[in-house]
Amino acid sequence: MLRGLLVLAVSVLPMAPVLIAGGFPETHELVRYPAVLVHFSDALDAGVLYPRWLPYLAGAYGYPTFVFYQPLFFFIAAGFERLLAGSPSLAIWAACFAFSVIGTTGMYRLARLFADVPGSLFATVVFALTPYAFVDLYVRGDVSEFAAIEIVPWALFFAAVLLQRSRDGRPLLGPAAGLAAALSLIVLAHPLIALPAWGVLVAILAVMMPGEARSVRLRCALATAAAFSLALVVTSVYWYPAFQLRRLVRAEEAFQGVYEASLHVVYFAQLFDRTYGFGASTMANADDGMSFQLGLPHFLLATLGVWFGRRHRLLVACYAAYLALVLLMLPVSAPLWKHVGLLKPFQFPWRLLGVIATLQAACSIGWALVRFDDARSRSLRGTLLILLAAATALWHSNQLRVQGAVDFATADELAGELFRRSPYQWQTFANVDEFLPRTASAPQKYRGERQLMDVEQGVVFPADGHSPYHLRFDVRCQSPTEATIHQFYFPGWRVVIDGAEVPRTVLESRLAENGRIRLALPACPDGCTVEAWYAGPPGDRMRWIMAFATLFAFVLLLAWHDRRTRSRRRFGAGTD
Repeated sequence: MLRGLLVLAVSVLPMAPVLIAGGFPETHELVRYPAVLVHFSDALDAGVLYPRWLPYLAGAYGYPTFVFYQPLFFFIAAGFERLLAGSPSLAIWAACFAFSVIGTTGMYRLARLFADVPGSLFATVVFALTPYAFVDLYVRGDVSEFAAIEIVPWALFFAAVLLQRSRDGRPLLGPAAGLAAALSLIVLAHPLIALPAWGVLVAILAVMMPGEARSVRLRCALATAAAFSLALVVTSVYWYPAFQLRRLVRAEEAFQGVYEASLHVVYFAQLFDRTYGFGASTMANADDGMSFQLGLPHFLLATLGVWFGRRHRLLVACYAAYLALVLLMLPVSAPLWKHVGLLKPFQFPWRLLGVIATLQAACSIGWALVRFDDARSRSLRGTLLILLAAATALWHSNQLRVQGAVDFATADELAGELFRRSPYQWQTFANVDEFLPRTASAPQKYRGERQLMDVEQGVVFPADGHSPYHLRFDVRCQSPTEATIHQFYFPGWRVVIDGAEVPRTVLESRLAENGRIRLALPACPDGCTVEAWYAGPPGDRMRWIMAFATLFAFVLLLAWHDRRTRSRRRFGAGTD
C-alpha cells in the first residue's frame, strides 16, 4: 500500500506546473485538444463507436481527422469528460495524470525486476522528471505524444519479463499479452513514438538473444513474434487506413518546408543546455526557443548507472540504444532524415527524446545495484539516492512552470464557442490542412445554417433519426433531380437511396464543386428516403475481423505452448 502511494506521489511531479498554475496552460496547441475533444465526444454521444469523420469541421463540410490522427488519448479523455461534469479542459488534464500514473507505475515495475524498493523509486523519479515530458505538456501541448511516452516503460517491462520467463521455463501468455497490449497502445497513442519504440525493443531483444540457450531463444522469439504480430494486426484498424489513404489527402504538406525533418536536428550543446523556454523549434538553428535537453543529471545518472549495472545485459543494451538515438538526433544524421523515406514523416528528430526518456531512466536503475555488505552502508546508499533525486529535481526546477494559464471554465467556454462557430468558419485544427481530401477545396461560403442536403427541384426535410453523423432525409420531387450532400466526399462514405446503395464509383464520378457529394435522384412524387453516413475507411470491417481472429489465435497458440511447458515440468519433477 505504501509503495503504491509513493509511486502515485511520484506521478504527480509532471503535473506540478498545472497544479501550481491552477488553470489550463497556454501552449503551442492553445485550446486545440479541448476543442477537438468536444467534436469527438459529440460523435460518441451520437452513437459513433469510433469517430473518424467530424462533420462540423472544415466549414461544416466535414473532415477526416481520426482517419489519420491517433485516437487513444481522445477515447480516454472522453471518458473523463463524462466523470467531470462535461468539462473538456479538466478531462484533458485528468487523462494526462492518468497516463503519468501509468508511466511511473511501468517504470517502477521495470526497475523492480533488478532493484529493491528505494532503487526502483529512484529510477521512477528520474523518469518522472524527464525534461522532454515537460516540454510536451507545457510548451508544445502535445499530450498525445506524452501519453505514448508514458506507455513505453511497460513495453520494456513486458519484454524483460518475457525473456526472464523463457529462461525459467514458465508460462509466457501473460507477459506476451502485456507486450502486445503495450505495443498496440503506443501505436494508438502516437505512431511516431511507436516506430522508434518498436525498433528499439526489437534491437534490445536481438542483442540479448545470442547469450541465451537455444531453447530459451526459440521460446522467447516465438512469444515475441506473436506479440508483435498481434499488435500489428490489431492496430491495423488505425494505421492501415492512414497509410492506405494518405495519397488522397495533402499529407506531404506536413513534412515539407518548415516541417522538413532534416532542418530540425538537435545540436550537441542543446543536449545539456539547462535553458527552458516556451518558443518553437527553428530551422537549422541551435538557438531554439524550446528545450531539447537530455538533462545533464539524467545523462550522468544513466552513464554511471549502466557502469554499476554492467553485468545486466538489458541495462547495457538500453544504454547502447540510448546513445544510438542521441546520435540519430544530431546534425551528423541530417542526411538520413532528408533522404530516408521512412524518417520523413517524423517532422522533428527530437521526437526521439520520447523513447530516450525510458532508456535513460532504465539505465539509472544501475545505481541500486551497487552492493554493500553492512546495513549502515545500505542506509547510506538510500540516503545517496534521495540526495541524487533531490539534486535532479532542483536542477530541473526551472521547468516546473507554465508560460501562462486561463482558468478551466474559460478554456471550456472557448472550446464550446469554437464548436458553436464551426459551421461559420474554417476550422480543421491541423497545421496545414494536411488531411483535407484532394478532391475538396475551401469553399467561398461555409455551410452555416444550411441543411446538410438540398435538391434542385422538389422538397427535402430531415427524417426520424437524422443527425450530422447519420443523415436521413425524405425527398419528394415530380421529376428526376440532382441532390447535393454538403459534406466532402472521402472513401468510406455510404449513400443509400430507398434501400439501394449507390456504388462508390458512381459517388466518385459525380462529385460537386469543392468535392461535395452529389446524387442523381429519380422522380419520387410519393417520397423517397436518402441515407448517408461515414462508415469508416474501405475494408474496415475485415480488419476488425482479422484483429479478433488474430487475438484468438494468439491466445490459443500461447495457451497451448504454456500447457506443454507445464506438462514437461511436471513430468521432469516426477522423473526426478
